[in-house]
Amino acid sequence: MKAGRPLWARRVELSALACFLGLAGCRFGEQHKSELLLGQLPSDQALQIYLDVERLRSLPQLAEIIAAKPTAKAAAKPATKPNEGGMFRQISNDLGLDVWRGGNALAGSLGTGSLTLAVSGHFSREQIQQRLSDKGASCATFLGSPECVFESASANYIVWFDPAEENLLVAASGISTEVIRELRRNRAPDYLTLASEIQAGMGSSHFLWIGINPRRLGVAMRDPPKDWINLSLLANALRHARRAAATVGPRADGQIEFHLRAFCASAEEAETQSALLKGLFSFAAAALDAGRGDKPAENSWSRFLRSAEVSAVSSQAEARILLSAERLTELLEQFQL
Repeated sequence: MKAGRPLWARRVELSALACFLGLAGCRFGEQHKSELLLGQLPSDQALQIYLDVERLRSLPQLAEIIAAKPTAKAAAKPATKPNEGGMFRQISNDLGLDVWRGGNALAGSLGTGSLTLAVSGHFSREQIQQRLSDKGASCATFLGSPECVFESASANYIVWFDPAEENLLVAASGISTEVIRELRRNRAPDYLTLASEIQAGMGSSHFLWIGINPRRLGVAMRDPPKDWINLSLLANALRHARRAAATVGPRADGQIEFHLRAFCASAEEAETQSALLKGLFSFAAAALDAGRGDKPAENSWSRFLRSAEVSAVSSQAEARILLSAERLTELLEQFQL
């Protein structure tokens, strides 16, 4: 290996060598894909998301829904108010990204007043840079690749491209250029460990992973990014957990399952955490019913929340909810996808 290469690059090379020599059991294609994206994100975040878009697209339950979604070009329209649709939708429209049809994977992290998203897929870096320039973005070259700063009444964000990967871009809102450039020089120290955790949690069929630090999430929700769903109730309900992780994907019988695990310090804490989760689901279901009025309850979120199976196993509280394709689509919409 050449001297002077950043540590993150050398670690990825060593991981690849270990896979090739059979010294470590891994699916390098999947692992490498998540490492590329996670290495672009800040560490110590309140919420982290990894979405395998290719797996999601392959689900027969979602084929009709995805086919019915408008293309990025058709969906793009002038916002009628600042930040309409959220930061990710704003950026998707600005750049002409169609994550549902052309994306491979997406990773995101949420901090106090900040949001960072890394996307890999089939797009033209030159066309995106030109679109940003046409909209008035200020673009410069840093570490051999473009970095564009966009500021307007409706959105403020920075977009940059991975110098080694043609089809990978990152966008961040609420983070200073100095912090971003330090991140680009030296990847977050724990991203390889996080990539391994995500792949182990998702297995070979799940397509969405969500990692939660309850304490940090509670702090971040005091100043959430504009138009981001407020997760204060969730942070409060998980206060007995050191951390939590959720996955979404098809079960062996074909049904789509949301599986939440809250990791606690003891079995007693897990029992308390389990009761809190039951209370959260009951409260949310009742609130949804009250707001629905005379509308039919069939296929509503409240029905799914009431069906949650919540339990405590050792020092871990778990919740499992079966979702319809329509509810899954709404869940993804909540994360501005």
